[in-house]
Amino acid sequence: HRPSEIAARLGKPATQLSRPIGFLVNQGYVRREVPFGENPRTTKRSLYKIDDAFMNFYFTFLVPNKSRLEFDMINQVWEEISERYSQYVSHVWEDLCRKSIPFIEIDGKRFYPAMRWWGSGLSKKQMEIDLLAQSTDGKALLIGEVKWTESVNIERVLHSLNQKIDNLPINKPPTIFKAVFQQLPASHPEVYVFTPDDVIGFIRT
Repeated sequence: HRPSEIAARLGKPATQLSRPIGFLVNQGYVRREVPFGENPRTTKRSLYKIDDAFMNFYFTFLVPNKSRLEFDMINQVWEEISERYSQYVSHVWEDLCRKSIPFIEIDGKRFYPAMRWWGSGLSKKQMEIDLLAQSTDGKALLIGEVKWTESVNIERVLHSLNQKIDNLPINKPPTIFKAVFQQLPASHPEVYVFTPDDVIGFIRT
């Protein structure tokens, strides 16, 4: 959420939030997210999200159902959670994929931590890219899409990704690696495919 949105929900001026949000960021409970390529010190395009997965689950599912859980209505609450659980996991999956990038090596290149990008493309239309990371030598860029469905059409995803790359309003290095993160293994000559086993394996090493 934007600081102005958080302030509106709390009924407080946004100017009063910098210190408490800064404390939560420093403690690792909340993270500040800026689009790839933006200067964190000067950009105003900041979003704040709960970064602790357990705390995120607690506030997403348990706090809204606290009264029903106190009445031991566990099965009813779980039925409602299970309907939204896959969508919730998809966001956790995106975070895991981005966090795994510094541990990945592609064609001899290592990468800085990955970020998301959102905003107006060269076409002036809004778009979003799930994952971008610059190589440590500055000569390559890893751009990826993250999916959490059992069936993924690689050709369709690749076509969409190519369109986004062409529309991306940043200076692009000569080498661009394309990646798709999905549930099941697959192979394609133009794109690297990573699965949960790959991502968890990268992080553990």
